[in-house]
Amino acid sequence: MNFSFLMAGAISHNPTDILIGLLIIFAGANAGKFGLDYFVLPYLRKKCLSKSVKKES
Repeated sequence: MNFSFLMAGAISHNPTDILIGLLIIFAGANAGKFGLDYFVLPYLRKKCLSKSVKKES
């Protein structure tokens, strides 16, 4: 069986779910490189980690 036959719905929609899942994973990985996440996530990590360090010491 090839992927086209599977995508036609011959065995339910599971291959479509796999394809959409992979697209979401790749989109999330690239959001940290090209999106606003590149600037926002390090800022949030810095704020959250600095609070936890102050509480411990």
